[in-house]
Amino acid sequence: MVLLFDSHFICLSYSGGIVSLISLLLGYINTKGIINISEIPILRSFLNFDITAILILVSLLHLVEALLMYFDGARYPVPMFFKKNGRIVGGFILTRFWIIPLMILILLSLTPIGGDVIPTPDWWPLIRPDGIPINVNDAVFSLTPLFAILGYGDFTVSKMPKQKVKESSLSLFIFSVTLFALTVLSMKIYAFKYVAAIFSPVFHELIIILNRRKERMLESLWDYNYDGIKILDVVPNSPAEKMGIETGDKIISINNRRVNTIYDAKVILDEAERYLWIDVEKLDGTVRSLEYYNYQTDIGSLGIITIPQDDAYIPLMDLDDTRVFKRR
Repeated sequence: MVLLFDSHFICLSYSGGIVSLISLLLGYINTKGIINISEIPILRSFLNFDITAILILVSLLHLVEALLMYFDGARYPVPMFFKKNGRIVGGFILTRFWIIPLMILILLSLTPIGGDVIPTPDWWPLIRPDGIPINVNDAVFSLTPLFAILGYGDFTVSKMPKQKVKESSLSLFIFSVTLFALTVLSMKIYAFKYVAAIFSPVFHELIIILNRRKERMLESLWDYNYDGIKILDVVPNSPAEKMGIETGDKIISINNRRVNTIYDAKVILDEAERYLWIDVEKLDGTVRSLEYYNYQTDIGSLGIITIPQDDAYIPLMDLDDTRVFKRR
């Protein structure tokens, strides 16, 4: 099944930037008298959008998302098989969602109103909505609680999940800080409203494009080979996990017998009794000897996920089009 659009376009950076740009262009057309937008009901509402507030919200939400990604984005990576340059490689799908509380400041009136109010200092609010005068001593604001759902979706075939997440969070942090700076600058220089509105979707999309290109260009960490068994992931509570086998390790021998493929390992495991010693090569090239024993039951299998030799009957993600899962 081919999706009609990429799900990452749901991100607020696209809708917020595009809506802001449309509002700015319609405002320009209306001001110049080219078309009286205020008489067109379907377009009139665009003239009332607070561009500054929209772009500030986009930048702050992405800043929070970048921080959450850095500390929590690599949790529960999902092993996945990819099609890269006509061959199968291993990798991980990284997906996380977070619910965060928000307080939205809404301007009720620029004149005093009855009821219980809390006085605010002269410098409040820090970010003033478009059209509000400098002196807002008598303005009345209301705080409205909301919830926002932040989501992170990514994949990696060239880096360990934690390293990939940290790199992605840094890119998003730079994006959010730059957008915030451009939006604040637009409060002084009106032309920067156009710059910020265009920057929001364009730079965010550029991050996505460069990320996917990098994954296609860099060498994969998990390839099928004939000089050992490359470990993509281990099953929880399996013999492999209890032995200390980790993602990225390569099994080179079992019970002092060289293994080149998963079929070699299966033969040895079928013959083995209840004790194993395995030599694994770590990502840095060092070799470690690991042991495992179970005197109650047969060992059976190690509990490892490896790279298949062919793509029959397994779901694949094509790196040339990461929106599409292909089942063969």
